[in-house]
Amino acid sequence: MRKRFNPNVKFLSLTYDRNTPKGDQIRKTDEPRPTTTCYQRLPSQQSIRLLCLRPGAENSPIETILSTYPLTNLPSYEALSYCWGTRSGSSITCNSHSMTIQENLYHALRALRRHDVERILWVDAVCINQSDIDERTSQVQLMRQIYQYSTRAVIWLGGHFQGSNEGVDLLLRIHKLALKDDNQINTPAQALTPDDLLKLGLPSMDSTGWGSLDAIFWRPWFTRVWIIQELTVSKDALVICGDRSIPWADLAHAARFILQHSLTAITQVDPRPATKLEKFRQAYLTCKGDQPLLPLLLEARDAFATNDRDKVFALMGLSERDTFSFVPDYSLSIEVVFIEFSKYHIEKTGTLDILSAVEDHSYRLKKKLPSWVPDWEVH
Repeated sequence: MRKRFNPNVKFLSLTYDRNTPKGDQIRKTDEPRPTTTCYQRLPSQQSIRLLCLRPGAENSPIETILSTYPLTNLPSYEALSYCWGTRSGSSITCNSHSMTIQENLYHALRALRRHDVERILWVDAVCINQSDIDERTSQVQLMRQIYQYSTRAVIWLGGHFQGSNEGVDLLLRIHKLALKDDNQINTPAQALTPDDLLKLGLPSMDSTGWGSLDAIFWRPWFTRVWIIQELTVSKDALVICGDRSIPWADLAHAARFILQHSLTAITQVDPRPATKLEKFRQAYLTCKGDQPLLPLLLEARDAFATNDRDKVFALMGLSERDTFSFVPDYSLSIEVVFIEFSKYHIEKTGTLDILSAVEDHSYRLKKKLPSWVPDWEVH
């Protein structure tokens, strides 16, 4: 049986250099909840809800239907990966009830809606009754399966912004160059010069397209801790920004080309958010989920989660080895979660390796934590 945390058990007492995302750019577990009466209790802990996005004209109201399915008998569906945001007030219809959702999700649904056929999606903010803490705790344990069983993850980077189309188009061009580059197996990667850009059919180093591409790599989605698992375990992923799209594999390929050929030095494009995520994905595919959790937590320490319980919970699905009997519980305080995880890790591994994650105590945000417990809020 899985065991929950027991707070009464006695026990011995890499950072990005960009600006921290603003509050309305980070997904939050404790965001304003969808307001609706359409939720009924799930029949079992192995059931999920899926959202049917009804077809409609571009500016018509959004109509949806929530249905419940057992994990053993799911229809084809896509799993949405996005930033929640804090601004709410946009309304959709769900099972004939009015539901208020976050603005970013509203724009995502409008962009994903088809004109002629329905689209089946899993969307956490709607498919999980966010006001039911027990359901949230239970559904978080299914996150890996939800994304694994989907036909693909749909990554929503946000709506159109100035230069976004130009940035995605440039990504696609770089991907084509990367494919040619891959065919030159015995040719070592060389740093490209400004003259090389023009020879390859790329914009000049002072083109606005490079700034637009850099802005794509630094969209808030890339900074979230939950997206690591969402991307990593999915069979396939499609990235959408405004009205442009690109397969994740092509985006990651282009990002690697930029690094290999030192394009950052002449264009100021920094693709590290994408290459870091691809590193997580490749490691998971190689290890088949049998990765120790502590290195994952350390590697993702600079990722953002407004509910800091998720700094631990969001990565547990990537490590079957270390988390089989460790169950997320959102009813516990953040301090208790951090303490219980440290205790569990020491007991599970039989080592004190977690002490390597303990930061300088002068930087601690959770001052009441024991000295041997890492404060995962500290980047």
